[in-house]
Amino acid sequence: APQPPDSRAPTCRGRRHAAARRGAGAMKRGAPAAPVGMPSLEFADIDKAIDKRIFVGKMPNGTGEDELRSTFEGFGALTECRMVPDRGAGSNAIGFVAFNTWSAAHRALLECDGKKQMRGHAGTSGTIVVSFAERTQNVGRGGGIAYAKGLEVSRVFVGRVPEDVSEPELMDKFGHCGTIESVTILPAKSRLRCAFVTYRFWGEAMDAVEQLNGQSLRAGAESMTVVLAQPRDKEVARGGYSAGAGAGHGGSMGGGGSRYEPPASASKKRRTDNVDLTVLMAAYAAAVNGDGGRSACDILHEQLMQAREQARGYGGGGHYQGGSSHQGGIQYQDQGVVGGSGGGDSGGQRDSARLFIGGLPHDCEDEDLASLCNQLAFTLAPQSTHLLECRVLPGKGCGYIRYATWEASEEAFVALQGRQVEGWQQVLRVQWASPRSGAGAAGGGGVG
Repeated sequence: APQPPDSRAPTCRGRRHAAARRGAGAMKRGAPAAPVGMPSLEFADIDKAIDKRIFVGKMPNGTGEDELRSTFEGFGALTECRMVPDRGAGSNAIGFVAFNTWSAAHRALLECDGKKQMRGHAGTSGTIVVSFAERTQNVGRGGGIAYAKGLEVSRVFVGRVPEDVSEPELMDKFGHCGTIESVTILPAKSRLRCAFVTYRFWGEAMDAVEQLNGQSLRAGAESMTVVLAQPRDKEVARGGYSAGAGAGHGGSMGGGGSRYEPPASASKKRRTDNVDLTVLMAAYAAAVNGDGGRSACDILHEQLMQAREQARGYGGGGHYQGGSSHQGGIQYQDQGVVGGSGGGDSGGQRDSARLFIGGLPHDCEDEDLASLCNQLAFTLAPQSTHLLECRVLPGKGCGYIRYATWEASEEAFVALQGRQVEGWQQVLRVQWASPRSGAGAAGGGGVG
């Protein structure tokens, strides 16, 4: 993965950016932002919205705490188990169960949601529903709906590991968090290198992030960066997260049962546009009406508008044959996007390798952003890392960049997301820009 920019600073205009001219090397690494249409992959955002705690609904009246405990204690140590009393005649019983690990809570959800029957269900087709319980004090009712059934992201990015790291060493370090399906170590470009570790399901990946981020792989080694990795297939992932159909009671996010399949299964990732819009609308309404911060509302609004336009048929299309960029900003010879999981030459694929960069100073210019990008170090061949587009929207505090390959864009995504450039007031926010198709398409990040 790309290394942090060195001490050279982008040349920014204005007295506010004197510090940036002196040095832009002071950056903080954050988790990759999810592609447009997916909830945040930042651990802090997830932990703010939900806990290692599940809501259990549609239990028969008369279900007791002992039966609830016996149903879930086999998945891991419990830190809470309680029934909600006095639901009234004719109402289903509900309860809450908390675990000490994310993997235990997620496994309980995967194996019981829409599948498990309690004793009172005997002779009927009824089953319980299980979802992650919201932290309503943080996000309000419905603010955590995007994480109701967990996510399909089971891969973590591991940065800053020693150059001589081996797969067995990573397996040993990360194996206690769950069952590892694969380990990929990227080629070394310096004394440090990076890797990807894939688990069976999202809860195990969450435990790895919580327990190992900031820890050393071995004695004397530098602290690792461990974050959830962005999905490999960005086009599929834009609509590919699992969420319940509606908000439940008392911090629940109910909905129908979930089916667990391997994370690589593309069939589970495909969702209709109408479902995406419904989930995003519910999350946006909850954020606006609740205690959600302005930045969270802005991000949800951007995602909602882009999902709406994609549902109306504006996304992608058209044949792209290279040529020069004609969209303002710094002009580069455009050879089309090649390689990676989205290789090919369609306009939609090309623009899917295009990154929206937010959090720029309002007086930042094209040359400033290009200077920052030129400080990135890649693990790829030089011909794969040509910067094809670098454009700042005047006075908007955001812009776009696009590289010659998918892989280069992915590495730039990881390097820039969540970075704090010295002298710049905001951390950088990176999203995959939405495909452009004439005047109807929205630009990444909802700016255009």
